[in-house]
Amino acid sequence: MTHDASTLGGNSGSAIIDVDSGEVVALHFAGEYLKANYAVPMYELARDSRVASKLNFDGTVAATSDFDPAWRSLGAEATGAPAQSRPTPQASAPSAPSVPLQSPQTTAADDGETTWIVPLRVTVSVGTPSRPGPIVRSVGAVADQTAPAGVEAEEAVVVNQDYSDRPGYDPNFLDSLNVPLPTINSAMEQDTATVQPDARKNGDPFELAYYHYSVYMNKRRRTARFSAANVDGDHRPQIGKRQGDRWYQDTRIQKTEQLGQDAFEHGIDRGHLTRREDTAWGDDVDSATAANNDTFHFTNCSLQASPFNRGKDRWQGLEQFLLERHAKKERRRMTVITGPLFSSTDPVYKNDRMNYSVRCPLQFWKVCVLIRQDDTPAATGFVLGQEDIQSLPGFEAVFDVAATQIKIADLEKKTGLDFGRLRDIDRFAQGGAPGTLELPTAAGASQTVKVIRSGADIVI
Repeated sequence: MTHDASTLGGNSGSAIIDVDSGEVVALHFAGEYLKANYAVPMYELARDSRVASKLNFDGTVAATSDFDPAWRSLGAEATGAPAQSRPTPQASAPSAPSVPLQSPQTTAADDGETTWIVPLRVTVSVGTPSRPGPIVRSVGAVADQTAPAGVEAEEAVVVNQDYSDRPGYDPNFLDSLNVPLPTINSAMEQDTATVQPDARKNGDPFELAYYHYSVYMNKRRRTARFSAANVDGDHRPQIGKRQGDRWYQDTRIQKTEQLGQDAFEHGIDRGHLTRREDTAWGDDVDSATAANNDTFHFTNCSLQASPFNRGKDRWQGLEQFLLERHAKKERRRMTVITGPLFSSTDPVYKNDRMNYSVRCPLQFWKVCVLIRQDDTPAATGFVLGQEDIQSLPGFEAVFDVAATQIKIADLEKKTGLDFGRLRDIDRFAQGGAPGTLELPTAAGASQTVKVIRSGADIVI
């Protein structure tokens, strides 16, 4: 059902109350900014035997096993077809426990629980209860229905999809050093998404410009070739903690050239490529918040297994360490370019909701560029993953997520990208660093790497 109550981020799960009767008629679960809000009717919740037994409904309705697949995806036991009917609202308006509206007050129970009762003013329009499509995904530990097209289950992140004001990545951000976007070859161009002509920046047919970063999309893999960001460590106002995720498809390229919510399920995360912390800067809170939210585009994420995505603290902290320890103190700026390492042996992924399949990258790379405290430029590359280092003597098993520093010239061979003069200011490539190793490559050559166990190991 839809409703017209105004909502803010974090309202998923809030009760939708009919003002005339004081009854809870639905639970809010998603919103499309300035268009509509969506809720799960009590009629549907009452049909799920796991939920109905926990709430106090008026009326009865036969239970169903339609929700069993969603519960099984969470590891919960499916009950199968119900043996008895379950309660649900009467007539055409679904309802739940009556909640009287009265003056604000609190009551404290013996177990330490406190209940707040506050006056509410809600306008609800309810049509005849209807049965929506089956539950097809899960969020956290609660089964959730799929929102209408273009709407995700969380609404805390709001993005203005009029992209005309997006400046994109700035190649002159580091003042004395020009760092253009990486160059792709003609073969790669064939598989790179083309931006609509009226939405292009700087005449570049491939650049998707956002606040403080830009993306080139590999349309065949539906994942970015790279995401390039400008990081300003001196202008970071406090914007508060993230309340919840809502991700957006970019309307400047085809939907078939990017991932969508259908690709993500329990255990498969939307892993940021450019970190939201990297772009969350500006002259004020509003500009920093807008830049933070702009990273929540499917063009800036990759399929990542949950343990991998949530366990890569060492990877996520690389640029922050470099910014704080090696960038000029009076102007802490850095450019970060990152992306997946595509391989023909990447595993194929497809869930029950997808009408396409996509290969899931297993490794990721990052290039960090800054002006050092002695006013000289420096660039360095990293690869995230264990494949090259898991068999090294003395490598401890606890480092299940580790980074290796790699020469930018070697990274160019792996990615097919051309980083221009960055290879000339690669301090690690100048050799001789303790802990440097020569490892064989699949092509029979060798590459120079260094395992990064802490920030102090980085050569910059």
